[in-house]
Amino acid sequence: MKSRLKDPVPHHTASRADLVLYDPSHYPATILELLSVASLCVHFFSSAVYESVFLGVPSLCIAPSTDDMGLSPIWSRGLFNVRDGGSYNVPGASYFMELSHAFDALPRACLKDFPMDPISRGHFVRTFLGFDDTRSSERFLDLVEAQGERP
Repeated sequence: MKSRLKDPVPHHTASRADLVLYDPSHYPATILELLSVASLCVHFFSSAVYESVFLGVPSLCIAPSTDDMGLSPIWSRGLFNVRDGGSYNVPGASYFMELSHAFDALPRACLKDFPMDPISRGHFVRTFLGFDDTRSSERFLDLVEAQGERP
């Protein structure tokens, strides 16, 4: 289990984990190191879905209800939802499982149940990240430079 120091892992969760890791520094982020050797990224509505799929690691969101998370329903209409085509539900790249279903289904699940399909990954990246060329910083600096050259 991986978290950040600002988001301590609750004792009842840590007691069930094989290992609990925290980011020891700002760079490289622990999540990137873990994803470099991961076969599946499992999370609870985390933005790790974007890093995971970008790096070619399938993502599985264990999806509690907004009531269980203590959130108002407006959050489920926006960020925390598993609608078809949303970032937590692009079969072949990102998968979800309702929390209540996960307890029964995960012990019988295999990694092959969560394949990474290159076409689905490409669709996910184009839809949610825009580019697949790792040149975001270069594009940003080009824009800054172009603004600096304007009269």
